[in-house]
Amino acid sequence: MKLIYFLIAGLSILAILIDCNRKEEFKYFETPVDSLQAPDTINVNETLPIILFGTFTNQIGDYPQIDHIEHSIDQNIIQLKAIAKIPSDAESLMWQPYLRPWMDTLVLRNLASDIYIIKARGWNDTPIVDTVVILY
Repeated sequence: MKLIYFLIAGLSILAILIDCNRKEEFKYFETPVDSLQAPDTINVNETLPIILFGTFTNQIGDYPQIDHIEHSIDQNIIQLKAIAKIPSDAESLMWQPYLRPWMDTLVLRNLASDIYIIKARGWNDTPIVDTVVILY
């Protein structure tokens, strides 16, 4: 039985060492949003789908790509950030000018009855704003 524990511990240490030596594959950054779409009203027990739209202005192959949407809720303000990723060696690659639209969806649950303001950062730091009413 002790042999199994030592084997598991050894494999865990090996995995940590390999992970420490691995180079970061991607760089992540916040990308501006062109617009967002959310329902005007929902009931308190329903989910709130928010769709974000944007445009990448250049590319390397299939990158950049949207990785995820970060959100925070403070009082009645829902703050959104679209996080994109590019290969970590992107600075050394040939970027091509190219307009490519993107879209991603965030679904929020268990929101209290209230009026919520949805905010995201647009181009030139212009705020993109929408409002949703959660009915009781």
